[in-house]
Amino acid sequence: MKNGTYVVNSTVRVPSNTTIEGEGWGTIVRVGDFANTEAFKSLEGSSGIIFKNFKIDGNKANQTSLTGAMINLSESADSLLENMMIDSSADSGIWIASTTDTLVINCRVSNCNSAGVGIRGPLTARVAVIGGYYIGNVVGIQVINDCQFVTVVGVIAENNSVPGQYGSGIEWTALVGFTPPTFGSVSGCLCAGNDRGINLESNTSYVTAVGNCCIENLHGIALNSAQNCIVLNNICSFNGSGIKVWKLAEWNAPDVLSIVSNRCSDNIDDAISIDGAGVNNEIARNLGFNPQGPEPISVGSSPFTYVNTDNVTEVVYIDGGAVSQIAKASTTLFTSTGKAVPMNPGETLIVTFSQTPTMVRDRR
Repeated sequence: MKNGTYVVNSTVRVPSNTTIEGEGWGTIVRVGDFANTEAFKSLEGSSGIIFKNFKIDGNKANQTSLTGAMINLSESADSLLENMMIDSSADSGIWIASTTDTLVINCRVSNCNSAGVGIRGPLTARVAVIGGYYIGNVVGIQVINDCQFVTVVGVIAENNSVPGQYGSGIEWTALVGFTPPTFGSVSGCLCAGNDRGINLESNTSYVTAVGNCCIENLHGIALNSAQNCIVLNNICSFNGSGIKVWKLAEWNAPDVLSIVSNRCSDNIDDAISIDGAGVNNEIARNLGFNPQGPEPISVGSSPFTYVNTDNVTEVVYIDGGAVSQIAKASTTLFTSTGKAVPMNPGETLIVTFSQTPTMVRDRR
């Protein structure tokens, strides 16, 4: 397509092995006034579709209902979107559903009333969003429901939220009653000015967030009812809270998380906020949060059982009193007082005594 403006008043259905390419962002496809339609949608079962080098104007100010996505890839495979500019959709910018083997490279999606890029299961797998700029949408990039093998690399996600309401730069989530997404990664991204910079929630599992910069969000990284995820080497500063770990009412406790070596200093409220988490998380070497230092343990009657529910490694010091046994789980470690016991999150310590000792935990 040559530079110029092309108006669509009904959805263009795109068959297999079709390339739609412009001369640059001066080539504009505009949704007509009150058309209330998607711009492009793949034919079901299609493959090999390419969108490249043009702009789509969703013209949302002149639509009267949700239009659907400006580019809808549903039940398709092996597609490429490159150097596309999509603005002002009354719904999503790009929608990828029940689709496999799709690349979204260096696109700019802005001012959409739903997700800039929505990636939805079931049967969605092997989708990569690489580079690009996602600004002013309700959610920048959203992976929702039963998706696998989705990666987001090197994007900028800025100011994606509805003021005073929820909105994320990049998120993995699920609706109640649907299978959550699994096996994904987000790396090298900049998330700024969103409600949540990066949001992994609703039993999302086996997703890594590595080497991202999350600043000036309400929460830098949110892990709300996520499991088996790794959050490593991120900058989470100048937010309300650096990292938020909470349990959502409809989902399991956030557990088996590895939150290690993140910079969580210089936030307004908390470096790391934890509420309702499980006991098998590893939270270590996070600047601004670790170490937390020593704190007395209130010792009950013998045999006294202590469980490390602090989600951090710690050393428990037992001193004084008359102690006959110190055991970790069912293994006896010592038979006298004056000892120090390293404990990982979730481990159990049992102290048997005839006179109450003093116990202190030094949280690392």
